Amino acid sequence: MSETREYLTNIMVSYDQTEQRAALRSKPRCTLNFNVLLHGAEASQFDWVMSAAQAQVLLVPYWPALNTLAQPASNGDVVIHLTKALPAWVVPGERLVLLGGSKDSQAVVVGAVTGNTVVLDPSTPVPGNWGTGTAVYPTWECRVPDGVPFKRHTTTVSEASLTLTRQVSGDDVPVAQVPADMIYSGQEVLVRDINWRDAMDIDMSWVTQLMDGQVGRTSYDVLSTLQQRTSSGTILVNGHTEADWWWSFFDRHKGRRGVFYAPTRSRDLPLVLSPTPVISPFAVAGTKFYQLAQPGTTMLTHMMVRLKDMSYRLYKIKAMQPDYINDVTYIETVEPWDQPYRPDQSPVHYLASLCRLGSDSININWLTAGIGEIKIATTTVGANW
Repeated sequence: MSETREYLTNIMVSYDQTEQRAALRSKPRCTLNFNVLLHGAEASQFDWVMSAAQAQVLLVPYWPALNTLAQPASNGDVVIHLTKALPAWVVPGERLVLLGGSKDSQAVVVGAVTGNTVVLDPSTPVPGNWGTGTAVYPTWECRVPDGVPFKRHTTTVSEASLTLTRQVSGDDVPVAQVPADMIYSGQEVLVRDINWRDAMDIDMSWVTQLMDGQVGRTSYDVLSTLQQRTSSGTILVNGHTEADWWWSFFDRHKGRRGVFYAPTRSRDLPLVLSPTPVISPFAVAGTKFYQLAQPGTTMLTHMMVRLKDMSYRLYKIKAMQPDYINDVTYIETVEPWDQPYRPDQSPVHYLASLCRLGSDSININWLTAGIGEIKIATTTVGANW
């Protein structure tokens, strides 16, 4: 099962080649996509639903968030106890659905949520008796698309691919308010490691504008000053707490609208022992770095260093100075190095820059309940974003 959350942003390049972003969607669009294999009465019922009730708004269990009753619930009860907390978006007015054994599913309306305890709206008390371990799911109000691929393998076995779109409400949709891991100069810093299990894909491009003239030359390129670097990889999400962090991160930046600092996560900064610490404790092997990475000519404007206590620190690159005798480049930074060991003795050091997300959508491929994979991409932006 895959879940997608998507904003919509228009990316424009201004006359001076800086990037501008315009919001085109105030609320994200959310979808669930999965395949169903049906047999017997289930296949017939599904056939009927897709034919007769397709145009209606359906209540759909949010399958990735399986919960269970911690105590039995009797007919008429208005309080139920769950084994774990519900997602942050389950607020008063939302519905839960009870699924147990051969019983039909039953929906109840949430009145209040306190930890693992849910007080139901008095108008929808517990219908019937439900034992400990009964499955409880939060729900989405969804619409089925106008066309549904549906294949009947035999007279009793059918298969369908469903994409269910969550209804957009007039109310704010709450998300888990998880704070940023690190803030630098008023901007969030994405310090969480990305699992490069399938390797890191990097796209490097210059933003060049083509001008079409009606007099003289027919066309020419405007030399660009904006170089973009897009890095993409996969994140393994282990549990809903981690998933909530990524949902919250995505919502904080509204897809491609917000900016944050992010490292390259590649060993592109070979720090070495500085021959002259008085000039700078930061030194890079060779002088090629001085020639190619001058401040103002690249978007990789900072160094991110992981200290020995496993925290991260950002250092803004102020100037560079080549040392042709010792064959190193000194990097002068705005922030001083204040650790008792040398910078090259730190566990990890990267180049870093201001970035935005590379896509307006974030997709979690749920492998099981609570375990999933996210594909994410970050794109550098200029200093005058």
